[in-house]
Amino acid sequence: FDAAGAPWLMGKRGAPKVQPRDVVQPTLELEQVNTMVNAAKEGKLAPDETAFLALSTTLALRREELIRVEKQHIDYEKGQIYVMTCKGGIERYQLLAPEIIPYLKGHDFTRPYFLSTMSEIYRSIEVKAGIEHQNSAGWHSLRRALDTVLVQWNYIYCKIFLRWKLTGDMALAYVTLDPLKVDKTVYENHPFLPFWR
Repeated sequence: FDAAGAPWLMGKRGAPKVQPRDVVQPTLELEQVNTMVNAAKEGKLAPDETAFLALSTTLALRREELIRVEKQHIDYEKGQIYVMTCKGGIERYQLLAPEIIPYLKGHDFTRPYFLSTMSEIYRSIEVKAGIEHQNSAGWHSLRRALDTVLVQWNYIYCKIFLRWKLTGDMALAYVTLDPLKVDKTVYENHPFLPFWR
């Protein structure tokens, strides 16, 4: 507010506090994710819906990260994708799971998408898969579901795989792991990847 020259009427530290009980963060169950993936594999989803679902369920891309994916970011020969992160995460190349490559090839990554469109696409996937919509559910529900499983398995690998920012985390301050090797290990333990087989 100071930078914009607008008055802040609440005073210092006067912003309302949000209690954890007031935060709605829906997470999908494994069975729901499997149902969505099956709908994609059975051809019930459009090519863009299938490609975005594949990226979201395997790499946990956020809605904004999904719309940043362009054709030049995907190298099918190397089996890699360059992820342009948001929220201060680490941009990097990540391994693509071979299981999803055919589904990615079916989508035109030169077509532009918008955040509002992505929300509509997510809702369309729910409808076509027969998943009942939860209040505030969306692409982040898939990310949250994957994070919940991976962080219990291996916190450091989860943080690297999901491209979290490393600042302020002494657990990772001195870690020197090859991110692509981390990707490979995560895929060997990935809870959603078997659904795409």
